[in-house]
Amino acid sequence: MAKSEQAIVVGVTGKGQNTDALRYAAREASMTSRAVILVHAPESMLPPLPPSLLITNDILVEAGASVAQEVRDEFEEISQGSVPVDIRVLPGDPGRLLGEMSGDAALLVLQHRSLSALHRLFTGSTVATAVAHAQCPVVSVPAGHDGPEKGLVVAGLLEDGGPRAVAEAAFREADHRQDSLRLVHGWRLAPDYDHFLAQDGLWQEALRTSLDSVASDLSQKYPGIEIEVNVEHDWPADVLVAASREADLLVLGRHSGSGLFAPRLGARARAVVAHAECPVMVVPV
Repeated sequence: MAKSEQAIVVGVTGKGQNTDALRYAAREASMTSRAVILVHAPESMLPPLPPSLLITNDILVEAGASVAQEVRDEFEEISQGSVPVDIRVLPGDPGRLLGEMSGDAALLVLQHRSLSALHRLFTGSTVATAVAHAQCPVVSVPAGHDGPEKGLVVAGLLEDGGPRAVAEAAFREADHRQDSLRLVHGWRLAPDYDHFLAQDGLWQEALRTSLDSVASDLSQKYPGIEIEVNVEHDWPADVLVAASREADLLVLGRHSGSGLFAPRLGARARAVVAHAECPVMVVPV
């Protein structure tokens, strides 16, 4: 079995509940010659009130091992046994556990599920917590995503063409998928100020120049990728969600917390992850 630093880590909850994430991980593992580690946190499957408080960790691990083995069988069927796979059963908060494991992982893959408001009240969002604490790129795969490949990777960039790590990750993904690449920046200001810049041709040109510069620079490292630069006057989250309908993968960044501020997933990234129609890769920068 390969070491965890060479592996793709997948957070799983049960057989048939993470099938789209398993498919994504199997495809990535095949393309990159990596192993896969399936991680199951049994505590997350229990109700938030007693009698769950009386269940010991040993009982949790024993029950969780059975669940994880069923998911492993599902993964091996999806990958046709071509990808090395291991399982880990770790009691505790799944988002934080996965975030901790990401320090030694190449990629963390999760499946985004639509949960009831009551469930979210007690559990929070595993995806948001894991993404906020992750030290490697995280891919959130929307449940039900199993459509035909569209041949496009989209990267959401800031007005200066950064973060550089996001652009590089997008180029790398487009290269090994042999997809085209679209670099996207969306912007809109408060109404009293927005119309001034919306009519400023120099402002629009400056934004496009920043993205063109990044495209020109990285295309030397990744030649042959068809590149499109798109600057849109609209709310950034709306621009990215719309772009996700045409893409196989959407790449965006997440700044790490520092000092007194704990890591967290910003409102814009959280909205994109929640509503995107394709897998979303969040890169820590």
